[in-house]
This record gives sequence, structure tokens and C-alpha cells, in this order.
Amino acid sequence: MLQVHEAQKRMIAEVQPLGVERLSLPDAAGRILAGPHTAQRNLPPWDNSAMDGFAVRAEDLKSASNENPTRLKVIGEVACGDVAAAGPSVTTGTAVRINTGAPVPAGANAVVIKEQVRLQNTDDSLYAQFTKPVPLQANVRFAGEDVAAGITVGDDGQCITPARLSLLASAGFSQVDVYQKPKIAILASGSELVPLGQQAAPHQIINSNAHAVAAALKAAGASVRILGIARDTLDDHVAHFNQVAEDEWAVSIGGVSMGEKDWVRPALEQLGADQLFWKVAMRPGKPLVFAKKGAQLFVGLPGNPVSALVGTELFLKPMVRQAQKRHKVFKTPVWGELMNDDAVTKRKDFATYFRAKVNFGTQPPQVLALSKQSSGQISGLAEANALMITPVGPERIEKGSAVQVLPFS
Repeated sequence: MLQVHEAQKRMIAEVQPLGVERLSLPDAAGRILAGPHTAQRNLPPWDNSAMDGFAVRAEDLKSASNENPTRLKVIGEVACGDVAAAGPSVTTGTAVRINTGAPVPAGANAVVIKEQVRLQNTDDSLYAQFTKPVPLQANVRFAGEDVAAGITVGDDGQCITPARLSLLASAGFSQVDVYQKPKIAILASGSELVPLGQQAAPHQIINSNAHAVAAALKAAGASVRILGIARDTLDDHVAHFNQVAEDEWAVSIGGVSMGEKDWVRPALEQLGADQLFWKVAMRPGKPLVFAKKGAQLFVGLPGNPVSALVGTELFLKPMVRQAQKRHKVFKTPVWGELMNDDAVTKRKDFATYFRAKVNFGTQPPQVLALSKQSSGQISGLAEANALMITPVGPERIEKGSAVQVLPFS
């Protein structure tokens, strides 16, 4: 039986990078950049003021003090959108009023903020009075100071976050190349299931798993469609799997154990798919199937709701990231301190993923393994904000022990 890290490695190794498409930048929010994108212009594009104030020559204010203030004649004003070459030039004994972001006028080499300046009207002229020296280049933002033209502003495999979208737009991009989303078909297995929205009889179960897994995969960056429900016959499973020819991957939920009504593995075999492995030494989620037919991948998740979502977190979401060449395929676990009064117990031959509430505001984070840990108790997973990872080996984890957690967000 494979260990979790071995199963992850084998699954990732079978994932092929996807094709590339060009999207308008607003439509590309949240997508993954394909290839490097270099700035088409300097940021900022010109020398500009960081503050509202007065553009001056720093050497004119070298001797300014409260006892001996320096007066400069205000000869004009520059605002955002003005062209520096078309405005007034600062010469000895003069200053120019300037707005934040406006181009620094010729001759100026510093900006004094307006709160430090007193204005005087004398003989129909406006003067600015300064009471202290100003450092050279004070409050001036230089062209290319943030990003110079030609510098990479978005690299292959990076997510287009709101901040990166702003950077790309400022750097001159209205369109970007992104990786396509992997197309994933989701099939639920079991005659006991009824579609979402249909009234369930007492002996029936609402097909919630398919929608939960779909939501997780969409959030990870996949394009998902739900095939529906395969009834407990081999023919119905084969018929549903035959509908996934246009999808990169097919994900089934349920029907992967050893019961007489578990038809996923026999259906994949009849389909001609090669089973790469079955079962992982973990709880919840041991009966995981991974198969391949040509370039198409098949993942069979267990039917218990917690098992299905834990399997999605550990295996399917990293596969989506790998397909889009994300810089980081696996989340990095965080170390915390176990706070449960009673020891947490587990089987020594399985890695176990406990639903946990973690207070990330403490140092180290405080970890509380929740009481509801059955693979069928979805309420415990809904209350959790992380999975507590306990590796193969120890059967008891005592209060105060250092434990690793995998945050959901």
C-alpha cells in the first residue's frame, strides 16, 4: 500500500501541462500566467512627486531656518496629467506648486510638502516661505523606480492576483497568456443517491459529494462538469465513463472499495484504463484509485464525504496546480501545538488527517482536534479550518505535542 507522499508523487508525474490561451486582463483574474510577461514601460513612467507640495532646488534652501526663512517665488503649478516639458521650469529663487503624482518640473530636484510651507502674497506675486533645508531628491519618485521597462512583472506559473493584475495593467498589458483550465468530469456512484434538489426518500442520500468536490476543484482553477449518478451496475458505470472523452480527467466518488456494488474499478478495466495504484495508507480516504488511458487520467475517490474532500485536498488540487505549472504545487504544512486535554489516538500503520480548529493568531498556533472524526461526519469538516497531519508511527499524540497542520485557506 502506498504512503501519501508516494501516491502524490505518482499522480503528479502523470499530469501534463495544459495548453495556453490569451485573455483580456480583466477576464484573467485568478488565472495562471503562461510564460514571462515583461514591463512595456517604466513604473512610474516619469519622475513625479510623492506628495502635495512645492518643487524646489534643494540648494536654494540650504540656509533656511525658523530665524532666517527662505522665500521663493511661486511661478506656476503642475498637476497630474500635465506634461513636464510644457510647464514652468524651476530656477534659482523660484518654486512650483505640485500635486501628488504630477511630473517634477525641469530644474527641480526636491519637493517640500505643503504642510511645511507658508504662503505670502506680496506685490501681486505669490511667495512660499521655507523654514528648514530639504534633502536632495526628497519626496521625488523616479521613472522606473518601482519597475524598469523590460523587467518581468508576471512569471510563468504565477497566479494573477488583484495586485498582480494591477501591476500588469500598469506595465502596459491589456491581454495576457494564461494556462487553460483542466477539464474535469465528476461522476457519483451509487443507486442510493438522488440529485441535488430532488426530494430524498428515507433510504436515499442527496448527491452532495459531487458538488462539494466540484466546488473545491473550481476554486483550485479547474473547469468542472458533473456527469450525474451511476447506478449500481457495471454497464451504467461504463456508459457514464464513456461520456468523458473530451475531458482531461474523470473523477468518480464512491464505488472504489471491495463490495459487490463497487463498480468503478471493473468499469475502468472494461474501458481499457490501466490501474496505476489502488489504496493509500491514510485515514480517511484509503480506497483511492488512480488509473490512466492514453493521456486521460481517472481518479476514484471514496464515497464518504470527508474522505472525498480530504482526497481532493491532498491529491486532486495539487494535480490542478501541476497542470497549470504553478510555482507551488503542494501547500506547506504549519507547525502548531496540540491543545486537546485527552490524547489523540490513531492506527500506527496509517497517516491520519484529523479535522482541526487552529488558532493561527498564537505562537505557536494552537491546534484542537475536533470530536467528530468519522469519515461520514461532514459537520466536523465544515467546522474545521485545517487538517492535523499525524504520520505513520505514533498511536498517541499527547497534549502539548508539536503537530503539523494543513490550512484549508
